[in-house]
Parts: sequence; C-alpha cells; structure tokens
Amino acid sequence: MLTQAFPQSLVDEVLAETGRVQQRNRLLPARLVVYFVLACATRRGCAVRRGESKEVRDLLARLSQQPGGS
Repeated sequence: MLTQAFPQSLVDEVLAETGRVQQRNRLLPARLVVYFVLACATRRGCAVRRGESKEVRDLLARLSQQPGGS
C-alpha cells in the first residue's frame, strides 16, 4: 500500500516544504493528489510519470534519505 511506503506525515511534510499545502478544502485534497500521482507512476501507460511532479521528486528524495530507503 502507498500509505505504508509513503506515510501521510511525510507526504504532508513534503507538501509544506514545497509550498503546496492546500489553501481551501477541495474534493481531492493535496495529500490524495500525491498518492494519485504515485499510483500512476507505478502503472504502465499512465499519463503521469514519476519525476514529473516536484512534490513527488521531493518525496522520493526524502524517502531515499531515511533508514531503509532505497
């Protein structure tokens, strides 16, 4: 599951660091958009690819710096 590999607290922290915290309530909150992009990045043929989003790049970089990261 994505939430096990990418904890919500880390996603929220990266969103804050990149200045992408949502300003108002939306149908799809910023955190869920990140999970959507990550899910697309793992699927073949998806229009969104890993690395095209600054937030996803930052999140992956942060995870690789954590103990046990790839």
